[in-house]
Amino acid sequence: MPEDSTGVLQEKLYTVKEVATSLRRGTDWVRREFRRYSGVIWSGEPRPGKRAYLTLSIPESVLLRWIKEHTIPSPP
Repeated sequence: MPEDSTGVLQEKLYTVKEVATSLRRGTDWVRREFRRYSGVIWSGEPRPGKRAYLTLSIPESVLLRWIKEHTIPSPP
């Protein structure tokens, strides 16, 4: 297990629906935006020949990092 994984286990994990509500976006938008974002946790099992049902969990630190990266700084 990577060294930083213990910190992830102690912080709040958000669902796609919770993030969508917080950011006032749709769940599909959140899934596309965070699909390959570093630090997001996917769980579930791929099913060959069928649609994979995977659950997306977004740690609080990852959500805060995303917000910081996508926020326009205020003018001085």
